[in-house]
Amino acid sequence: RGFLAEGSRTNLLTRSQEFENAAWTKFATAITPNSAEAPDGTMTAALFTPDGTAAPHYVRQFVTAVAEIRSAQLFVKVPSGSTVDRVSIYPGGTGSLARFYLDTMSTSSSEANVTSASIAALANGWYLLRATWNTASSWDRVSIYASSGVSGDASTAGDGTSILIWCAQLEAASFPSSYIPTTTASVTRAADLLSIGSVTGLDYPITAYARIRRAIDTGGIETWLSLNDGTENERARIITNASDLAEVTMTDGGVDVAAVSVAGAMGVNTVYNIAGRFAANDVQACRTGTLGTADTSAAVPTAPSVVRFGGGVSGALPCFGYIERIALF
Repeated sequence: RGFLAEGSRTNLLTRSQEFENAAWTKFATAITPNSAEAPDGTMTAALFTPDGTAAPHYVRQFVTAVAEIRSAQLFVKVPSGSTVDRVSIYPGGTGSLARFYLDTMSTSSSEANVTSASIAALANGWYLLRATWNTASSWDRVSIYASSGVSGDASTAGDGTSILIWCAQLEAASFPSSYIPTTTASVTRAADLLSIGSVTGLDYPITAYARIRRAIDTGGIETWLSLNDGTENERARIITNASDLAEVTMTDGGVDVAAVSVAGAMGVNTVYNIAGRFAANDVQACRTGTLGTADTSAAVPTAPSVVRFGGGVSGALPCFGYIERIALF
């Protein structure tokens, strides 16, 4: 898929794939580590087995309290013969239960603090569950519940069947990023910064091309390519704008002088070819064969000396997606 560019993130959980560890509290549940093949091909998936008591069945980890926004994700698989068909993720607080129905590939985010919830089918029967919350109070935990054929999450008796779980993540962010493994402490992944500096002989007019794939909708500007002088004041960019449209922009003297977008929202996990023409009084954008409306009254920036991939200067406005190809003409 190419180069994955993401901004800096922290997995707040410890022992992120060691659910048998004492970092995880178990209630009416047994954890058997290294029970099956995980999505990455290693034998590291854990078996989560609710017992027969009429009680909520969960594993839970407490973290340092963080305010308001957080996102969580978990990989799950239902083994053959299991009746477990529902997993819920709960960060604490009323109105914060995100429910995932594995038998129907559906979610419930009707509770007030759940801003989004999604379930994606992966290879070999695995699913990726993701949810985001926004509350007015701080939170200090994440709980993972499993249940079978019931409408509630508490006081349900298990029937001895299990579910496989792997790689839990909790982030203080408005959307989840790719998985960050942890052991004894939380781990921060540095922003992915890739660039070619000290470029000489490159000047406008320039046509730029990018073949990209969004990994997630960040809700804001996603930068795929930035041509600049080492600052944000003189630049030409290929981006996805906050309305999910492919767009090319130019900035001269710190002032945005051109912004040409292409109609049609860009989806997630779809490959797009985007091109931009950056010339004096002639700025145009194209996304997979569809043109924008050219800007015929724009001054060009200072000649670029840096070509940056996946974000702006110092990693600003990262794309959180894959860059397969870049070409400049």
